Amino acid sequence: MERPFAGHPPGPGKRLSLFGLLAIFILALVLSGCGRSGLGGIKLSEEDIVLINTLLDNFESAMLAENAEWAASLCVFPLTYDTSTFNDAATFINNLQSVFSSYDYNTYECYNRIITIEGKNVTVLGFLRIVMKISQTDTQDLTAPWKYIVIKDGNGEWKIKEMVMSYDILTPLAYQLLDEFETAMKSMNVDALINLCAFPFYDGIIVYNNANEMKAAYEESFAQIETFETYKFNNRQYDINDGGVTCSLKIKKKFKNGGWLEIESPHKVGISAESFGEPLKVISVVPQPQEN
Repeated sequence: MERPFAGHPPGPGKRLSLFGLLAIFILALVLSGCGRSGLGGIKLSEEDIVLINTLLDNFESAMLAENAEWAASLCVFPLTYDTSTFNDAATFINNLQSVFSSYDYNTYECYNRIITIEGKNVTVLGFLRIVMKISQTDTQDLTAPWKYIVIKDGNGEWKIKEMVMSYDILTPLAYQLLDEFETAMKSMNVDALINLCAFPFYDGIIVYNNANEMKAAYEESFAQIETFETYKFNNRQYDINDGGVTCSLKIKKKFKNGGWLEIESPHKVGISAESFGEPLKVISVVPQPQEN
């Protein structure tokens, strides 16, 4: 009998180094509309996206209903599920029935879904949360970064081909966090900026141990600035070895005394999360030496 999550994620309250965990980098194409295609020429319509989400909703419902036959009907075989490969539906059904006889599922949900294209595969990234009763007195609550690979079967219906633990979801979420940080800086919204950070936060000059310290310092700094015309993290790349996003930070701002400052220099942005499924936070924005 295979139990979900052969490798358990760290529990709440443990800060994770995002890029220390990331073992493989992928370029994730986030689909926000119809007619988008990847390198393999796959195109997804808005209807496809609805059908894929419905497929995953139905699989979650089948797991909660402990209906192994229904769950298997939503998959193609051979099927990879967590650390196991099932060559046929009968084997998968037997495995699920064994799991259902041992554990009662209270929650089985993949949230924060992002549909992506990797080569010729359609992938759904997200966080899978499972709450299950493992004894009369013990309930286990697990959350892990998750990946589904879905394909169309011979009848043109979307089916699940693979379900595995994967850190790929962190890539687009990190980009989104940097986008939000840029917006907060350009609008000089101190409260929004603080909400995107974890403490202690280091801006390359000062370490702020809490939100109050950062708020006072940034309000004083913003009071001298009339406008940010540009605040942009360009050329973003992951540095897996030391846990950050290397980029080129471009700033153009006008001071209230009429002067302008325009600069672009290499930076490294540190990112962390308290636990899987929790919002990512910026922990540092640090200038780097200029390359000769």
